[in-house]
Amino acid sequence: MMCYKWCLVGILCGAIGVQGALASATLVVQPSDQRMDMHQLTLNSTRSWFSLHNPELLSGTQHEQLWQTLTEVLLLYTSPDIERYRQYLQRRGGQILLPDEFYQQWQEHFGTGKGVWQQLTGVGRIEVFRTEQPVTAMQAMRYILDRGKAALAFSRYSGFPGESERPCLYALVQFTAAPPSLPPESVMEVPWLDGRVMRFAMSDAPRTYFLWLRWDEQVQCWWIDVAGVDRADARPRHYDLLF
Repeated sequence: MMCYKWCLVGILCGAIGVQGALASATLVVQPSDQRMDMHQLTLNSTRSWFSLHNPELLSGTQHEQLWQTLTEVLLLYTSPDIERYRQYLQRRGGQILLPDEFYQQWQEHFGTGKGVWQQLTGVGRIEVFRTEQPVTAMQAMRYILDRGKAALAFSRYSGFPGESERPCLYALVQFTAAPPSLPPESVMEVPWLDGRVMRFAMSDAPRTYFLWLRWDEQVQCWWIDVAGVDRADARPRHYDLLF
């Protein structure tokens, strides 16, 4: 299983289509005055916050496990904890493919004690579909780019028992979340080859996230296959998923 590297959609040289229902799905996450503290999230509140489309493609087990996995993932990245992530993997028979790199990245991302998001805003959507091939990071970025101004796809350091299964059953989860607040006038410093240090203003504006949850028939559970966000601007590392 190949790890997806950090990359911006601007490097794409052409449109890449995504098969099945993904190709025709539209982004319906809308700005709203509705907000939910992610720390207070429960299985019931997840069910009420997200609309589920094409549920007829799911068995009873797949349907129930979908809500449980989504709630688990949202809470995991509200208050990231490496032991909780290990439990997430263990329940799915997963393993970390590059342990040293992953643990270093996790510490750099979440050693501050801050999570990826703090509040749900607007209304979330889940689109269920089947495809003959897994969704790729490039396809995910193209999908997000078609619905926004920028896109970023995240690395995957995990592997799972049912990766070779075809066709693939996916639940594309889309939602807008507000990240932890930044101090006023926060900047990111980027060193350049000529020795200069460039400073870029960072934003804590809400971001729309896209999680392609994939069903694993062998372990009877969902796991994150690809993830992305509609903002690729300057930000602290704890704003980004690591999985």
